[in-house]
Amino acid sequence: MGSYVAVLRSSHAFGGQLKVASIGSALALAALLLASNAYSQVSPEPVLTEQVAGGEAAAPSADSEQQLEANIRELDAIALEKKNLESLLRTENSAYEAASLQAASSKKMIRAEVEEFLAQSASQDRLDGMLGDFKREAEAENAARLRVASAQKKFNDQQLKFVLADRAVAQLKTRLAAEQRERDMQRVRVIAQRLDKTIDFSESVSFHCSPSKSLAICLNEYDRGANLRQWVLSNYQRVLAEELRGQVATVNLNSDWFSYRSKSSFTHASMDLDGSVAATISFEASIEAKKMMACALLGVAEALCNSRPYALSIRSNKFNDRVLINDQLQGATPMSLMLDKGQYRVQVVSDGVTKTRTVNLEADKLINFKF
Repeated sequence: MGSYVAVLRSSHAFGGQLKVASIGSALALAALLLASNAYSQVSPEPVLTEQVAGGEAAAPSADSEQQLEANIRELDAIALEKKNLESLLRTENSAYEAASLQAASSKKMIRAEVEEFLAQSASQDRLDGMLGDFKREAEAENAARLRVASAQKKFNDQQLKFVLADRAVAQLKTRLAAEQRERDMQRVRVIAQRLDKTIDFSESVSFHCSPSKSLAICLNEYDRGANLRQWVLSNYQRVLAEELRGQVATVNLNSDWFSYRSKSSFTHASMDLDGSVAATISFEASIEAKKMMACALLGVAEALCNSRPYALSIRSNKFNDRVLINDQLQGATPMSLMLDKGQYRVQVVSDGVTKTRTVNLEADKLINFKF
């Protein structure tokens, strides 16, 4: 900049060389403007390089709930920081745009001033001042551009961090849901095996019959089925509540959840002279639960009761081994599990050696592992 001003000033001492100096000044200024154009046109937005994060080993099932809570807290913190960085990026972009507009306006003014200077109608001091202002504005524009680039990089990094954290939370939720479904399936199977029953109970009844009829005729005419469904329901509920104590929180049955067959007989009966009959009826009811009943009792999705489980039996020629199904420890061989139809990854680990098989379970299956 100093050499450029010196050339302009020398033109006053050598009038014959004014045109040459002016042309040189214009060329120097044009170079400066071109440089500033190239300088300011550098993209302020750095390209986000795609990154692939390595997966981490799944946490033990016992700690999954705590891990999910920690992951969700981390995700919320990342989201808040991302929001703050997004706000900062908007602010810096606005500042950069304002600086760019100011620099562009100064360029136009300098071009007009150069034209007047070349026509020898503008003063040297005014042009020097404008060039100084433009230099400061170009530096301010570049500083704003660098701030935008920095804010953009921080935002991109935080965005990637958020995506990875969100993916981790989603994967953990999916795993927890699968584990919960498996636990519910196991509970459904256990409960379903205990619902079909034959129960015996007695009910006392009293009714009025014509005194002219015999007790035998009165008992034969009595409608035993009038209250039978309610009697079966209450006695079945009582039996299940005792048997499933500790497995089902509350046993509240609905008569639509089961069907039954019954037979009955009077075990005691008496009749007064006025025709009042008192009797005791013994019932034997064979109850068959519907598929959905176990799910209704446990309060889980009815679809779990409609799926058909298959037996997967696992054997090996080693003792003290470990069996994992879909990375979840199940115990040691020999073992047999009831599982839904689907694909399972079965691993048996013995003495540091792991054997793996993928099983498509569509029927009862036995698999053997040899070490």
